[in-house]
Amino acid sequence: MQDSFAVCEHHRVTHLAENGEQRGPCVFLDGRIAAQIFRSFGTEVLAYDSLPALDWAEAHGIRYVDRDALLASSDIISLHVPLLPETRHLLNAQTLGGMKRGVFIINTSRGKLIDTGALIAALKSGHIGGVAMDVYEEEEGIFFEDLSGQVLQDDELSLLLNFPNVLITAHQAFLTREALKEIASVTTRNILQLETGGNFIAGTRL
Repeated sequence: MQDSFAVCEHHRVTHLAENGEQRGPCVFLDGRIAAQIFRSFGTEVLAYDSLPALDWAEAHGIRYVDRDALLASSDIISLHVPLLPETRHLLNAQTLGGMKRGVFIINTSRGKLIDTGALIAALKSGHIGGVAMDVYEEEEGIFFEDLSGQVLQDDELSLLLNFPNVLITAHQAFLTREALKEIASVTTRNILQLETGGNFIAGTRL
């Protein structure tokens, strides 16, 4: 039986700043790239997105389904979702329970997309087969800090680290030469635009 990979995305053409003003566009393309990589293994790839790209999906043999169908059908689920009020704890006790038994979850997006307590319960019961995360719900003050000489005070993270089927990295996925070069380039260009009264690069802000 062919494994089913799922890519859960949440594209938004515009979104709201903290002051309530609309800003954008803000488009997250990494989920599509991941889907194409998964597809290259000859697997069926399902996708869920609030704004589906139907032409892209047809070109790459990827099928859009609703969220519940994606959760119930997939052997591996990869999250590519920004943290918004409506995506906080996207994976919770209810949605985790609606997944296939033995499913593997990949989260390289934002830690708060997953309810950690519910994830631990699902791992303990054996309902979740494994998890790979480059982010963690309460990572602030832990990731990017040298705590090697201290006792880790976060009990949930300590527990996750002891599961043999959980892999956690400390928000390292962006640490590539290309990504850091692009971050520096975009930031510098936006600072110069600010100084001259020009427009920021589309989809960015300072």
